[in-house]
Amino acid sequence: LNMASHTGRAAALASCIILLHCAFTASQYRAYVRETGQLFWDNIGWDLIIECMVGVLVGAWGIVEVAGNFKPIAASSVLNAKTFETMDIRSNFATFNHRGKNLYS
Repeated sequence: LNMASHTGRAAALASCIILLHCAFTASQYRAYVRETGQLFWDNIGWDLIIECMVGVLVGAWGIVEVAGNFKPIAASSVLNAKTFETMDIRSNFATFNHRGKNLYS
């Protein structure tokens, strides 16, 4: 494990903690709103919305750091090293135990 992986894991853990705090704060706020008779979505605080967004962004960054290097999307970069003859070989689809062997026995 390299340092980026440790940083990514720490960021993902911090994101979980931030989002759990957001959920707890939102549930407390909802209970308060029910007691006072206000509408929930009209008075939700910007601090809670920003905290949720920060938690999601930190979590996304942390997971990308843990995931490691991505492979290129373009298939041509992978297929350039292969010859045309090796592209047609599909060993997973080869079956040697089939009915055709009874025709020639």
